[in-house]
Amino acid sequence: MLKASVGDEVSIHYDSDDPVEIGDLIQTRTGRTYKVTALRIQKSGIHKGRYHLRCLVIETPEIGTLVHQLFWYPRK
Repeated sequence: MLKASVGDEVSIHYDSDDPVEIGDLIQTRTGRTYKVTALRIQKSGIHKGRYHLRCLVIETPEIGTLVHQLFWYPRK
């Protein structure tokens, strides 16, 4: 799997009880940061409540923007 470059748009599935909004940032433990550009909340099924995000990979977090921490987990 190739790593997206700064400026690329990516899709991220995100599980959180905290509300996520367009413009918020998602950041991994390594410091990689994504800016939310669009979102949808799953309404039904096994992953009800999951966020389906479209994000831009950014280089530097913007001061004063809400940052959500993302912890990757192994896929099947």
